[in-house]
Amino acid sequence: MFYNINMAIFKKIIIVIYLFLSASIFSADTSTVIIAINAWEPIKSETEPYGVLAQITKEAFALEGIDVEFRVAPWKRGYDNVLSGLWHGIVGWNSTYERELAFYVSTPLLLEDVVLFHHKDLEFDWENLKDLEEFSVGLIEGYNYGPILKQVIDENIIVSEITNSEEQSIKMLQKRRFDLWPCEVDVGLFLINSYLPAEQAANITFSPEPIQISDLCLLLSKSIPENGQNALLFERGLKSLMETGRYDELLKEYLPGYKTQNRLPVSHQ
Repeated sequence: MFYNINMAIFKKIIIVIYLFLSASIFSADTSTVIIAINAWEPIKSETEPYGVLAQITKEAFALEGIDVEFRVAPWKRGYDNVLSGLWHGIVGWNSTYERELAFYVSTPLLLEDVVLFHHKDLEFDWENLKDLEEFSVGLIEGYNYGPILKQVIDENIIVSEITNSEEQSIKMLQKRRFDLWPCEVDVGLFLINSYLPAEQAANITFSPEPIQISDLCLLLSKSIPENGQNALLFERGLKSLMETGRYDELLKEYLPGYKTQNRLPVSHQ
């Protein structure tokens, strides 16, 4: 009898310990999200604190009691790891129909203007597709430049040359291997001044008319069940950041003097 009572108590203790550990593990899984990030200065960085998009993401989640751990990875590897559910999300990606099928796509964190960089002595200004005739453009393999450039390339209105990186593109532009190079305006300015000597960088400018205006969002993988709830919590945290003015403070802190800080998401205007 005594043995049976002790065994019953022992079983109850084991059950309590199991439930406690299960609750702790579940809590840890749902209170920390892993977000992939890649370098795209000055908007995203490979070093802490990882740039303005990372800070917006981190602080929006923090308002809802969720911690963020960032994983630095090349854009394709990061995207694939999130798509498969290895990591929760990736920040700084455009919203597309295909991505909405696989991810919870957030409200835009930032709007980007993709403009055409060129030499200052090139007579170039554009308002319609016809204005792009007789020019050549450098495109980085695997990048999405939007419907306008796709159309002019598909229709052979403009000649394109494929490059492997931003650095290669900038140096080829400087050597006049092609006429135009599309890039987000602040990223382009940052990279040109990083990869070229000052006297060469001073010879490069851009057309103010954007070839594409697109959103930079947080993508949360639908392969992870709790991301449905995480997406709702993130939206609530982001709304709070915007309403309190902290969002504007982050733009001024991380993008001082850049054009991007004046381009807020539609929902914030």
